[in-house]
Order: sequence, then C-alpha cells, then structure tokens
Amino acid sequence: MQKKEKRNLDADYNKPYSWIKLMNKLKQRAEWNTLLLDEMEDIIPAIASGKQWHMNHVFTNSVKEIRKGRVNVAYDTQNSMDIWYGVINKTMIHCYLYGGRSSEFSPVFKQAIHNLELGQGWLTYGNSLFGQINFKPVYPKSKTYIAVPIKSRK
Repeated sequence: MQKKEKRNLDADYNKPYSWIKLMNKLKQRAEWNTLLLDEMEDIIPAIASGKQWHMNHVFTNSVKEIRKGRVNVAYDTQNSMDIWYGVINKTMIHCYLYGGRSSEFSPVFKQAIHNLELGQGWLTYGNSLFGQINFKPVYPKSKTYIAVPIKSRK
C-alpha cells in the first residue's frame, strides 16, 4: 500500500500545477516548512497563454500568501527572465553565482558576477542591499548516464 501512495504522490507533483495544491497544504500546517523548487522556469514560464497564464497568476498569489503560513519558498533558475514577472517581483532575496545573469533592477553589476569563483556568490535583499557570500564549493563530478526503459501507455 505504501508504494502505491508514493507512486501517486510522484505522479501528482510532477505536474506543474500541482505545486499550487502542495503550497496550500503546507500553509495549513502548524510547523515551519521549506519548499525547494528546481528549474522554476518549467513551473511558471515567463511567456504563457491560456491555462498556463491563469495558473501563473494563481501561483504568484500562492507564493505571496504562503509566506504568512510558516513556509519558506526557495527556487532556482539559470536566468530570472525565464520566470513569470509576478514571482520575480515578490522574491525578497536573490543569489547570483558564477555564470548567472542579474536583472535590470539588481544592484550587482554583470562584471561582478563574472568575477566570482566556485564557492562565492552575491546576495541581494529587496534589490537594494547586497553583499558577497562565501561557501564550501561543490565541485562537479563526472557525469554518469543511466538508461531507463520507457513503458508505453496503452
């Protein structure tokens, strides 16, 4: 029974719109939670129409409201211009690592980001205050490719 529940959860939360349901569930819990979202541009792309456009607005309002419910939301992207503008405007802290791109409102210059090394970054708070951070770098490992057979749906 436990495997079936896990499989259903995986299937549910691999859908872009399911994050809205998850954020609403986490908001109702009494303890602090942290939600880490990878590749945010896949969840709320900058260019959207139809149902995706509507869901971007719902997601943006959820991000705004979830801060009141003891939930921290952190996400990453390669380029903030690939994310829906409403979420970018509601993001309090931006962290720029080597190779990243700053937004037009960022106080961190492009050259400052290009001069970073592994284990360094720039943090901005509210697009006004900023400072450099240092952390233990995670060096890239060699890539390992695993072939997984894909089952066809019938």
